[in-house]
Amino acid sequence: MTPEVQNIKTLEAKLRLALGSQFINGELFESRELIAKFGNVKLEIYPDEHPPPHFHVKNPDFNVSIDIIHCRIIKGSLDSRIYKKIKYFHKENKDLLIETWNRTRPSDCPVGPILLNT
Repeated sequence: MTPEVQNIKTLEAKLRLALGSQFINGELFESRELIAKFGNVKLEIYPDEHPPPHFHVKNPDFNVSIDIIHCRIIKGSLDSRIYKKIKYFHKENKDLLIETWNRTRPSDCPVGPILLNT
């Protein structure tokens, strides 16, 4: 790697940390989009993700992945009280979750958008 390329990579990493963003194929994307917050629990969607389409429920003690279509936990575990709140939020805001997922997809995302008729 040439010194110029190394300098660009270093600058990119510093910008990513400073802006909370990432570069994917030369495009700048937010690293995560905050959807909602309940106390110290955040619901976020990340731009370049693995299937199935999902959102993260996190706080300092956990980071749980939940399927956007069915609101099923796909990774991690939640206290039933928190999960009940998440399921209610999902029921009332599924369209927002789908719209945010679709809007934050980079063109080369391996998952792609969610079709609105799902």
